[in-house]
Amino acid sequence: MAGVGFEHVTKRFDKVIALNDLSIEVQDREFLVLVGPSGCGKTTALRCLAGLEEVTQGTIRIGERVLKLRKFPKPEIDRRVKEAADILDLRELLSRKPRQLSGGQRQRVAVGRAIVREPAVFLFDEPLSNLDAKLRVQTRAQITKLHHRLQTTFIYVTHDQMEAMTMATRIAVMRDGLLHQLDTPQALYENPVNVFVAGFIGSPAMNFFDARLERSEGKLFFDCGTFRVQIPDGRASTFQSYAGREVVFGIRPEHIHDPSFLPPGIIETRVESTVDVTELMGNEVFLHLLAGDRPFIARVDPRTKAHIGERMPPSFDMNHIHVFDKESQLAVN
Repeated sequence: MAGVGFEHVTKRFDKVIALNDLSIEVQDREFLVLVGPSGCGKTTALRCLAGLEEVTQGTIRIGERVLKLRKFPKPEIDRRVKEAADILDLRELLSRKPRQLSGGQRQRVAVGRAIVREPAVFLFDEPLSNLDAKLRVQTRAQITKLHHRLQTTFIYVTHDQMEAMTMATRIAVMRDGLLHQLDTPQALYENPVNVFVAGFIGSPAMNFFDARLERSEGKLFFDCGTFRVQIPDGRASTFQSYAGREVVFGIRPEHIHDPSFLPPGIIETRVESTVDVTELMGNEVFLHLLAGDRPFIARVDPRTKAHIGERMPPSFDMNHIHVFDKESQLAVN
């Protein structure tokens, strides 16, 4: 078993900086997910760790050992293959050729090949990208169970934030070769450090409104042009220094409700809007709304009676607002 350290790692391809001073300490037995949009540097980091790319600057550590090619007797090989096949439910498929396997089975075989080597660190680069939705969910659960069973360090690359949120011990959010935030899934969701992380983590993405923070009669308000909402007194002290300044007001779709079906304990503010599109998801409904010319999404109770084209004042839960500096894009805490 081993931890992994990226220490001020930079990787350049000619004039392109794929990794920019990346420093991450991965703990032994941790499940770390590198996530971000295409071109953010996550796969380059994995390839550098695997020795497939040479770093331009910095150091990468895998525990304290230097790994070497190993040879094993055939009985030991057979034992490991059968054990891996049992873990991945592949015992009945061992006699088949690769072309006789489904996509999901081939993915499990690839994982099995790694298991039999008993590596210090497992590296996964978008392993579920070619699977259909149902199989992605099944294989995601298998990989999570595998991590718990093997108690080995896993480093996993994906562009899918849902995979990251459901599997990771910690998530490293990257963009343009830079690490923006490294934290637990819940901390990333509740306390994103900037607009990029806030918009990348969560599905549907967080709603953002350009706003001016105004003070009136001892109260603070977001003036978004087409609507105005008050900040609860319990939260206002955090943002007093930004009164009179331009900010970005953020709120997640799941914190905007149909006023007919409000959860208990929220501090609500209603915003006059028009229903633009409805998406029935079975256990919930996504409402695409317009407040004047400001589009946003609400994730509401499936019992909603909202219809396209009608007026509706959705309730913003002001306990769950996010505020970002307009210029720096950093969270105001």
